[in-house]
Amino acid sequence: RHLYDNLDLVMLTFDEICDDGIILETDPILITQRVRLHQDDIPLSDKTVSQVSNFEF
Repeated sequence: RHLYDNLDLVMLTFDEICDDGIILETDPILITQRVRLHQDDIPLSDKTVSQVSNFEF
């Protein structure tokens, strides 16, 4: 259930790891930082309910 609720982050993580089947990045810390950056760039109106509920002021 948790994986399904965060499927957008899972897909974004895979997108950061590889491109056209070629592995671009293997450092988990760098991948996590990139996913967090993309997550912060999403306008509030485009975020899912779970993302908004986890939003910190």
